[in-house]
Amino acid sequence: MIDLSPIRQRVVSDRTLLQDNCRSYSVSNYVAEGESVELTVEDGKLKIERRGRLSVWQCIENPVPNSKVEWEIKSVGLGIKTKVPVVKTWPGSPIKNKLAEQSYASSTSFAFDQSSSGTIAVQAAYDGMGSLLAPSDAKKDLEETTRRATENVKGLLEKIVSPETLLAVLPAEYRGIKLSLKSAAFSAQGSDPTVRLAYETRLSAAEADAFKKSLLALPLYK
Repeated sequence: MIDLSPIRQRVVSDRTLLQDNCRSYSVSNYVAEGESVELTVEDGKLKIERRGRLSVWQCIENPVPNSKVEWEIKSVGLGIKTKVPVVKTWPGSPIKNKLAEQSYASSTSFAFDQSSSGTIAVQAAYDGMGSLLAPSDAKKDLEETTRRATENVKGLLEKIVSPETLLAVLPAEYRGIKLSLKSAAFSAQGSDPTVRLAYETRLSAAEADAFKKSLLALPLYK
């Protein structure tokens, strides 16, 4: 079995969500904050649900600038120089107000698809954002973030079911054997889902026992 908890960590650490609540001086600055990621197995498929909150902010240019007085050396004529006060100004901090907030949720399902030739592919199905009442640009940005996360998770699952990935981490004495992946399935045992893989190879009984012990010692397996 291969532990899928790294998938949760990868999705939670996604930093591509909208964060700037003053991208423009307007009433349409949207900020998304992820709250939770849940991994479950339903009908043999891995389901990832992301939940968070989307808020809209008004950002207004501050009419009152910041200012300070600095002393500078100035010429006052006849070759005479003296310190004079000079007022320096710069824009004040923008005025921000949160106008509205709502929750959002998205889910993506992953499944293993085995072809007649024995190749196992990863299929991903995005179920959408649900009833999110947000302008099209904010919804598009959230969906793009989910699409990227989906591609990342799909890539990780494809590595898991690749025999080359297993061979690369095996002890050197086993890297020349021929492995055939017979099946892959998601399992709901434990706090996080796992992947069960069934490989086929030709080994003697003693070699098979040593090979099994080597597999169980790998960090990918538990």
